[in-house]
Amino acid sequence: MAVDLTKLQFYSGNNYLKRSSFFGQMNAVSTGYDPNQTSITHNLGYIPQFVVAADYQNNGIWWANEFCNDVRGPGGVTNGVIMISPSIDSTRFFVIASASYDGSVFAATRPVKYGIYLDS
Repeated sequence: MAVDLTKLQFYSGNNYLKRSSFFGQMNAVSTGYDPNQTSITHNLGYIPQFVVAADYQNNGIWWANEFCNDVRGPGGVTNGVIMISPSIDSTRFFVIASASYDGSVFAATRPVKYGIYLDS
């Protein structure tokens, strides 16, 4: 039996995640216990999948999520580090920041990298 080589290659007719033009970086800004929201507009008209990474301790170490979904937080959150919660809807990508779990950090700005994928 011969091997079908077309099944071993990338084929654009399959449902692969395709990168959109919405890949970039923004800041998550915490001003206290109340959540503070930052967003960008993508206007795709549906809830796309996305990836996100955050530099929680502002030390060049990026914590990323392992999967694409509409709501989740990257790894790396501990006491003394602000909480960052990314989410997405059919028109906007949001980054919500608030005080740390233990309440020891209120005000902080942390960089967040994001990427939004197209449905095929």
